[in-house]
Amino acid sequence: MFQKDYIMRMIEQFTTALATIIGLKSADKIEEQQLVVNKALYDFTGLSEAAMETLSYKDLISLVSGFKEINPVKCYIMAELMKEKADVYERLGETDQAYNLYLKSFNIYVEVVLLNKSSELEPNYKTIDQTIHKITQFPLPYETQKLRLYYYEQTMKYDKAEDILFELLAEGGDKKTVLAEGNAFYERLLKKKPEELKKGNLPIDEVLESIQKLQGF
Repeated sequence: MFQKDYIMRMIEQFTTALATIIGLKSADKIEEQQLVVNKALYDFTGLSEAAMETLSYKDLISLVSGFKEINPVKCYIMAELMKEKADVYERLGETDQAYNLYLKSFNIYVEVVLLNKSSELEPNYKTIDQTIHKITQFPLPYETQKLRLYYYEQTMKYDKAEDILFELLAEGGDKKTVLAEGNAFYERLLKKKPEELKKGNLPIDEVLESIQKLQGF
C-alpha cells in the first residue's frame, strides 16, 4: 500500500512538472523551461546533467531502477523528461546534444513498452512517435533500429517493422545477425491469426512472400 501511494504521488508530481514545462514551451520561455526540466530530471532520477549526457541508456535504466528489474514508472518519467530536455537543446540549436537525448529517450521508452505489463503510468505513444520523427533525421545505430522494429511489432504496425528489417539488410552491416532477427520476426508473425496480420498492414500472403525474399539474402 505504501509503495502504491508513493508511486501515485510521484506520478502526480511528474504530471504537474510536465504541465509546467509544456506551458513554458508554449509561452516561448525557453530559459525558464530549461531550468524546470533540469530540476525535474534531478528530482525524479537523482542523476546529474552530466550523467544523462554521458551514460548509456541501459546504464541510466539500471541506475534509476536501483539495479533491479526495470521500474516502468521511473523509466517512463525519465524518458519523457529527457525528451523535453532534447526539445530545449533543439530550440537552442544544439543539434548533437538534442539527438543524443532523443536517442536515449526513445530507447528507454521502448524498453518500457516491451515490458508489456500494466503500470500506473502508461506510455504516450504519440510522444514516442514524435521522438521517432526526431531521431530518424539522422543515421541510427543498429540497437536503436532493432528497438524500432520491436516497437512497431509490439504496437501492431507490422508493415513498418518489416520496412526496418529490410533497411537493415540494405545497409550491409552484420547480415548474419540481421537475418537471424528477420527469421525470428517472421516466426512470431506466423503464429498470429490472419486477421491480426491484416490489421497490422502485413497480410499473410505478404508475410510468406517476404520470407521467400529473406531467403534470397
